[in-house]
Amino acid sequence: MVSEKLPKPITTDDGRFTTTVAEIDWSGGSIPVGQFGVFNVLAQGFPTGTNELVFKALQLYSNGTTVSWIQIPDKDVPNPLHPAPILQLTRGGGTGGTSSSTASAQPTAGLAPGGGNGLSILALIAALMAVVVAGLAEWLGRPRVRSD
Repeated sequence: MVSEKLPKPITTDDGRFTTTVAEIDWSGGSIPVGQFGVFNVLAQGFPTGTNELVFKALQLYSNGTTVSWIQIPDKDVPNPLHPAPILQLTRGGGTGGTSSSTASAQPTAGLAPGGGNGLSILALIAALMAVVVAGLAEWLGRPRVRSD
């Protein structure tokens, strides 16, 4: 993790802060070709005055190749080849008459908004069917022992 000094300190219920996280590096292990990894980040204190946060990312491969996921979709290029992950910020209901910012991930890489859940459910059903078929094939393919 890399921190950087804030131009102006921020005071919250948790205290006064003069630095912020500027970079997070994940390393170690490997992700097989055709697969993906999930990296969780717990964040607080989303900024006001904006409705999205852009997280530019660099993906480094073991062969030395780097893919820069830094392109921001716009009207000229709505679906760039390597889009930066974008977090859409919305106002959430807080307790005691206050409100807080909550975040939801924006679909990227050509997925239609709202279509992610349907595709996930379809993929889960297909995977379960594949497991059943594989189990059936294994059971049917076993040699039979006869006791005459």
